[in-house]
Amino acid sequence: MTDEKPSRFKMRREARRRAEENSEGPALTEQDTSHLKCFEEAVDDMIEILNEENEGLDTGQVHIVTDTAERKDDAARKLENKYAVVETILSQNPSQFSGLRTKFEELKDKSDKNGILLERMGIATRAVVREIEKVKERHSLNGMYSASGRKRSENLMPTQRYDEKL
Repeated sequence: MTDEKPSRFKMRREARRRAEENSEGPALTEQDTSHLKCFEEAVDDMIEILNEENEGLDTGQVHIVTDTAERKDDAARKLENKYAVVETILSQNPSQFSGLRTKFEELKDKSDKNGILLERMGIATRAVVREIEKVKERHSLNGMYSASGRKRSENLMPTQRYDEKL
């Protein structure tokens, strides 16, 4: 008789049978446990990245967004891939994974804060761009000279006002 590894289906069937006997809900196979551990590590990685980015944005270190962008994309991709694998395991007995639920809540909070900070950064950047465009327009020669290069006699520029905010 050869020493073959039982199939995944057989391991799950045996685990279900043992669980029914113990009435604890579906038991996890080694492979399920391994997938859950990888998923939990992916959640932890994403929380760590969001913490780093949020702290940087809170202290005004805007460059942190570009520094963490690639790592954040990789972690998000890894999280999506692992979730697809463990989704059925998590849905079978949610009360069994209360520790993971608290990590989900923490991840959601960090993600929400990150979204708010990035949105504020975008608003501030658009405001700066608008002010720069105003200054450029104010100091341009737009309409003062004709196509031949001669100065127009009529006053086409409105009276200049200085923006004291700058």
